[in-house]
Amino acid sequence: PLDQRLAVFVGRLVREKGIFELSEAIESLKEPPTAVFVGDGPAKSMIMQKGHIVTGQVPNHKVRDYLLAADLFVLPSYSEGMPTVVIEALALRVPVICTDVGGVASLFGKHQHLLIKPKSAQALAEAITLYEHEQIWKPEVADDLYETVQAQFDAGKNAKALHHQYLTVMKTSV
Repeated sequence: PLDQRLAVFVGRLVREKGIFELSEAIESLKEPPTAVFVGDGPAKSMIMQKGHIVTGQVPNHKVRDYLLAADLFVLPSYSEGMPTVVIEALALRVPVICTDVGGVASLFGKHQHLLIKPKSAQALAEAITLYEHEQIWKPEVADDLYETVQAQFDAGKNAKALHHQYLTVMKTSV
């Protein structure tokens, strides 16, 4: 819905992705954004029963549309490596609320103070409130994180660097 504030989650609908904490956080807010869960999994029916929008599985090329529609992207996982969907959201300059797990802190760099602790509906609710009312996601934050993503995660640049590395290894091993 274009006329609503949207908090979007993209991922597998399982407890370990923090979806129940996100649902609880949204429900606790006085003026909650509409929660949109993009994905599928065993917890799909439980999330739907709470009245949230659940899209089910969508093709990868459609994830971008949901991220662009989001006022806020939320990934409250208990554990991650370097989540591609966070990189995608940052590349689109979408405000991101994410737990401080895996490699996310290194991605956020000097902005890692924006990361929250996992398994906490209260921390999620507080972060959503801060993002919406205190506007802690400033244009310079979006720009800094966008630059990090462009410098470190551009597929074309990384492919060229990998190709160069292969050529170097091949020359020295002959």
